[in-house]
Amino acid sequence: MIGAGPGGAVAGPWWRRHGAEALAIAGLAALAAALLAVSWRKWPDAVIDFGRELYLPWRISHGAVFGREVESLYGPLSAYVNAAVFRVAGPGIMHLALFNLAVWTVLTVTAYLLLRRGWGRAGATAGAGFFVAVFSFVQLTDRGNYNYLTPYAHEAVHGLLACVMLTVVLLKWRRTGAVRWAAAAGFCAGLAAVLKFECLLAALGVTAVAVALDWRAGRRPRWREAACFLVALVAPVVGFTVWFMRFMPGWTALKTAGQAVYNAVVQSRYVGEKVQLTFSGLDAPWLHLKSHLFVTAIVAALLVVIWLGARRAGRELEWESGWRWLGWVIAAVLVGGAGTAGWFAIYGEAGYALIPLVLAAGLVAAWDWEKARRAGAPLGAAEARVLFAALGLLMLARMPLFGRVYHYGFYQAAVAAMVIVAALAADWPRRLDGRWARRIAAAAVLALVSLLAVQEIRRSTAVLELRTLEIGRGPDRMYYLPGRIEPVNEIVRLSADYVDERVGPEERVLILPEGIMINYLARRATPLRTMHFFAGALAEGREAGLVRELRTDPPEWVIVTSRDLREYGVQRYGDTPGHGRQILTWVLENYDAVGTFGNDPLDPNQRGARYFRLKVRPEGPGLRGRMVR
Repeated sequence: MIGAGPGGAVAGPWWRRHGAEALAIAGLAALAAALLAVSWRKWPDAVIDFGRELYLPWRISHGAVFGREVESLYGPLSAYVNAAVFRVAGPGIMHLALFNLAVWTVLTVTAYLLLRRGWGRAGATAGAGFFVAVFSFVQLTDRGNYNYLTPYAHEAVHGLLACVMLTVVLLKWRRTGAVRWAAAAGFCAGLAAVLKFECLLAALGVTAVAVALDWRAGRRPRWREAACFLVALVAPVVGFTVWFMRFMPGWTALKTAGQAVYNAVVQSRYVGEKVQLTFSGLDAPWLHLKSHLFVTAIVAALLVVIWLGARRAGRELEWESGWRWLGWVIAAVLVGGAGTAGWFAIYGEAGYALIPLVLAAGLVAAWDWEKARRAGAPLGAAEARVLFAALGLLMLARMPLFGRVYHYGFYQAAVAAMVIVAALAADWPRRLDGRWARRIAAAAVLALVSLLAVQEIRRSTAVLELRTLEIGRGPDRMYYLPGRIEPVNEIVRLSADYVDERVGPEERVLILPEGIMINYLARRATPLRTMHFFAGALAEGREAGLVRELRTDPPEWVIVTSRDLREYGVQRYGDTPGHGRQILTWVLENYDAVGTFGNDPLDPNQRGARYFRLKVRPEGPGLRGRMVR
């Protein structure tokens, strides 16, 4: 238990002290269960990203080594955690989803306790409720993966959990000054280093804020605390390095263990991708900046109207004069108008206001902390608000000009949204004079937020209802958009069946430009560590190197399937070197076309697949080590 914080317990029997909170928690659980039921088995994407999240742990659970037989853009921790799940329960999307549900539960409970510490029970209920409704299980795009059960990258969810746990530990460290909490904080930040780079930056940033609060409060961390923090910080990377040194040279082992940092800092072929600029909003900075300012101005104006209206309505109701009816009218119009604004906000993008609002919440929390410090009052609640707001702001670093709750926003914007909703629902109204004014302001904010959440849920439900195409068997059975809406999903289903029926269990399949989900569903390995073959994976001369690897150890089968890559600047796959031409040329020289489905898979406006088999298949147990031209 982190602590009671504002709105703590009152004297009396249990039901008076905790009954309202118990009902609120039960409501959150019911909301989560309802959204989970609506989205059941409809979470992943059949083509983009999630196949990697399955193939990696499946291969590792059968003896493959991260960085040698398989690789990822991110750190190794999540792949080995998921491999452990597959070792215990067997490979299966549902097995991983159920484990991820447990991870989500820990994350949600921890976030609730942090919100409760900072903003009290009302703020915790509002913030956690918004997280459950908008970020957890919904599908706000035509792609899956942007949820907590089948995330596009498990490192994102695990990294967010590490950062939230770090915030809890930092509060413990600040309060006690104990060396063990310093070590725990370092270890949480170190876990982010073997997960995802932006999570590491957020972890180090929120730690810096905690240290700054220490200094401002007149406390200097002892050298033992600093030493334990630093040792624990590097421990995860060192541990993985030692493990990988069993299979590869020391420098390679270190790069593999620190791959999340190495790829983000050193490998410009990944960070320089065109699509990365789009994700951050830096592709059209002035346009996005104007959108941010416009949406922020609208939100600010709406909050001013709520503030002034609540104050006026509160005065009429407090005075109990003949104009009392006017207070009720103003309150009703205010709450109804705020709800209407929330209902229609979805047609804009409320995410554009995330950075200004969470920054404002953080600055207000910092001011409250400073006032409490000067007055000698307890600092715990204000510290929780400062640190959680800082984490929310830092997690938005990858979307500085394109704030959003959909897509990567499911984890990058989650903390910021919880902080904003908690602050508006619980902290902001209490700054008004008068009981009625505070209640009306809180009701208007909750109407605004609730109707916004309802619109997001309706939008998600409309997409989820379209997911009727069944792909996979047993624990891999999931539902995807049907072929009439997304033909590539039908191609994945047919290709997985094709490979399962015609490809030997020890034969390998290379799928271009992306289709590792087919490898996983058919349980057939790919010959290379790389799992997608476009953009950064082929940049800076890497395509020629992959062709050399294929010549040395050619797979028995190749499948070329549709994948629209125009967002990566590829108009037609195979049109130029670095965009697949060298690999496709090698395939056409050394493989026979043995099957086809649909139309030209290389045309981004068409959908189809081509199946190829190696021309020279010598007798013997396999092709490994066999050179082809």
